[in-house]
Amino acid sequence: MRSYQIITLIGMILGILIEIDSFMFLGMVSHMANDMSLEEQNVFFYGKMGIAFILYLIILIIAFAVKNSKAVGIISIIFSIIILFVTNDWGLVGSALLLAGGIVALVYKSKPPRYNPDTGELIQ
Repeated sequence: MRSYQIITLIGMILGILIEIDSFMFLGMVSHMANDMSLEEQNVFFYGKMGIAFILYLIILIIAFAVKNSKAVGIISIIFSIIILFVTNDWGLVGSALLLAGGIVALVYKSKPPRYNPDTGELIQ
């Protein structure tokens, strides 16, 4: 695995775990308060968390399926900014790691294949 893929994977996992934790926390608070206005606000927040969850899954697929590291880097940076705004700073850690993964993907340079000078075979 490439370094930007590892950083993106860690950011995605932490982001999803934080989203699940905030989902459970807000559900518990609104249930304990028995406040309908609070539950209406939570429905809006749950929708935004669903969007962030879907974006995390999309960036995971893109990071491992697309071989062009520059495209992965640009998409990862854009998604990290979108996730940060969608989650109202709840997804700060995941978004920061996605941003770091995007920057690493932009500067990533693959190594050219090496060949044995005597036999001409590819060296692994």
